[in-house]
Amino acid sequence: MLCLVRLPNDFLLEVTLGPRARGQECLDKVCEKLNTIEVDLFGLQFKNKNGDRYWLNLRNMIRQQIHVQPIRLVFKLKFYVPPHLIQQQSTRHLFYLNIRASLREKQLKVTDAGKQAKLIALIAQAELGNYRSDSVDLKQLYSEWILLFDGPSPAASASASEEQHQQQTVIRQQSVEVQSENDSSNQPTSSSSKSGARKRRKHHSDSSVAGITAAENEATEEEEVEVNTAVQFAAGSTGGPSTSTNISASAPDLICHSISVISIDSNQQQQSPPPPQHLSTPVHAQFYRSIVEHHIQLQDCLPSNAENKLLEEMVDLEDIGIDFFSACDCDGQGKCTIGVGTRGVIIGHTEAPVVEKKITYVALVKVRTSTNFFMMKYIEEDGEVTERKFRLSSTKSANALYRIITEKHVFYSCDTVRDSVTTQCVIGLTGMFWSITPAIFKDDPEVGKNFVFDIRRTLRQFYDDVQRTMFKLRNQLEGNLHLLISDAAADECEQMTTESRPKSSTSSNDQVISCDLVYSKH
Repeated sequence: MLCLVRLPNDFLLEVTLGPRARGQECLDKVCEKLNTIEVDLFGLQFKNKNGDRYWLNLRNMIRQQIHVQPIRLVFKLKFYVPPHLIQQQSTRHLFYLNIRASLREKQLKVTDAGKQAKLIALIAQAELGNYRSDSVDLKQLYSEWILLFDGPSPAASASASEEQHQQQTVIRQQSVEVQSENDSSNQPTSSSSKSGARKRRKHHSDSSVAGITAAENEATEEEEVEVNTAVQFAAGSTGGPSTSTNISASAPDLICHSISVISIDSNQQQQSPPPPQHLSTPVHAQFYRSIVEHHIQLQDCLPSNAENKLLEEMVDLEDIGIDFFSACDCDGQGKCTIGVGTRGVIIGHTEAPVVEKKITYVALVKVRTSTNFFMMKYIEEDGEVTERKFRLSSTKSANALYRIITEKHVFYSCDTVRDSVTTQCVIGLTGMFWSITPAIFKDDPEVGKNFVFDIRRTLRQFYDDVQRTMFKLRNQLEGNLHLLISDAAADECEQMTTESRPKSSTSSNDQVISCDLVYSKH
């Protein structure tokens, strides 16, 4: 039996199994190839003919759940845990790939623009390394993720561009008004200087040297007038004094300040180049520059460290590790969405993205199903017990919701897995036949049983088992290392003794004779 397992990075993995193989065998082989021992955190999903996704029951046979060949499965993260509880770097990488795939499929929603820019920068650092302004792949990655996050909405970008246009218009009007006032105040000075220049030019017209000096004086006077006018405009726009004596004293400082501002702006343009043409709106351009700034701050950061930082950034996200189901509230409140996460059950309306109710696992009293109806009884904050009823699209969806609530409740909130969970199963005709068969003819005692749940350990049991396994592996590696060192030392000692051993005194003829004697005996 051939199984095609799609990984979070869109690679396909072929797994060959026996005809009666169970889901756990397939998952173990996949995790073995991915070099991770934290198997309990992951699961396998499949799609039915309607396109709905369901978790593969790892305790049941694969051919009883999927009837299409070849079998196509998706390797996904089932139980989300914080990054500090992950023991292997390979598991952290798989977590990163799953979160990246969830962001790409828009299953995780990040609304904060600053956090979006930081996440894109971390993804770019993890996949393409340090920031380079001439990298085409880097710009393409930026553009893909900006458009994937939808960036800012078109209405927001249009309003931002309109506001910027209005601000530029107001500034231009103010500058024109100030410039006209300064020109009117400086008009007598400029006319008197021009008349004086004409008189000096007429008086010194006979002498060429005198004409040159007059032209130089005229040029210097005109330059002083232009500098004073520019400085008066700058001082008038900032609310400074308008007299020429005070302004001329501060002119060199203003010129130096303008030169420094120009140099700073040129450095900033080198660090954050303009965005591509399809991201030329003001809001997109600002978002692009913020991504570049975050990426520059991650200089020389290793890909593994960038992945770990992204996992830490996603801890506070509310949608992470949640399985969503579409349902209809039987109380007459219309369509709703039921989310099952790490802390409890979330109920929200489809029409308005507002969370109506958050129910923790501690407050849950009872959950049950009947055909395609799902009933849930829980304790309110005031102590009253409330029961709600939901209608799902099919009986299989209702059973899947019942299963995932029970498994996540046991994994996150319980100390051990109870027998009532592990032994709950459905027995068909094959199971009834095998139940009356003697135990001698049973090669598998679980044949004919369709288990409802496949959870094996809780979070605490899983963490302890992984710690023990890591400790044993570490001791084995240390023991193998000591054996290698001791074998190398023994070989070195043997080589030293053979080199120091004296050569035999027998000649070659004697050795040949002895060999002939030996052969003659045979």
